[in-house]
Amino acid sequence: LSALGPFDIVYVDPPYGAGLYGPTLETLSQEGLVSEGGWVICEHGGQDSGLPAALGRFEAFRTARYGGTSLTFFC
Repeated sequence: LSALGPFDIVYVDPPYGAGLYGPTLETLSQEGLVSEGGWVICEHGGQDSGLPAALGRFEAFRTARYGGTSLTFFC
């Protein structure tokens, strides 16, 4: 996968409640899969508090709620 990147936008939508957001953000950060200035967008349940505010080189800068679903944007 790293041969294809780095990517400008990565959309993450694991099964809700599976605890995969932190490990996914950590891997994206460690492997350099997101370009400098790129975004990671995580879709999660509106009540899911399992997303870190910062992890690796990523910091959350926006969360938007759409009914029972939320999107948190990291850069």
